[in-house]
Amino acid sequence: MLLAAPKAAATPESFETVRQLLEAHSVMVVSDHPRCREQQLFGLYVRGSRQVIVCRRGNQINTLMHEGWHLAQARCLQGTSYLNEEWLKAELSWRDRRDLDALYKTEQWRREAEARYMANQSIERYFAAVDTVCTSDAKSRPNNNSSEQSIQDMHN
Repeated sequence: MLLAAPKAAATPESFETVRQLLEAHSVMVVSDHPRCREQQLFGLYVRGSRQVIVCRRGNQINTLMHEGWHLAQARCLQGTSYLNEEWLKAELSWRDRRDLDALYKTEQWRREAEARYMANQSIERYFAAVDTVCTSDAKSRPNNNSSEQSIQDMHN
């Protein structure tokens, strides 16, 4: 769940692009959901499904990518991590780390940090990572530092 207000502005076109790309990955994106009545809720991934809820507030593209990454974590990575915790701590801003520490339990931190980090990537980098983790061989690979190297390569 994304509870802190996202920071970057997004265009309707970029939201629509991400929505269409996620739908091409068989993800259903829903904006009208009863949980959206909760004032502090920006969105959520419905566990055990291919459904992502994005409420009509805040930075919707950031929320969509954040919750979409939770879906990839659950369905493709099957609960394992893509990025190393120490690497995440080094890459996330002080504000992000502070917010994560305040909002999430220790056992949720890495999953939420990874989703927050991925939501701030370019659309191209984000979907390159989604494609990487959602291939059939990604499910059987051991968790190692190659994912950080892939992300670093994308930054170059």
